Amino acid sequence: PKDTALAVQKLESTLKVGQVGKTNILSVRYASPDPGLAAAVPNTLAELYLRRHVEVHGNTETAKFFSEQTALFQ
Repeated sequence: PKDTALAVQKLESTLKVGQVGKTNILSVRYASPDPGLAAAVPNTLAELYLRRHVEVHGNTETAKFFSEQTALFQ
């Protein structure tokens, strides 16, 4: 629990999420000296966001499409 709290605090201080202008596009920025982690954090957030969005708004075909596209861009 204490380690988790510290990890969350560190993530909050290094993760920047915002809206791009007046669009429905999100900007995600994360910096890490570890290139794998620098890529994994925003990719994981994008995947989780898309999964949740599909749960709320989509269907199974949409979920399959987003999963394929996520895999393609990773």
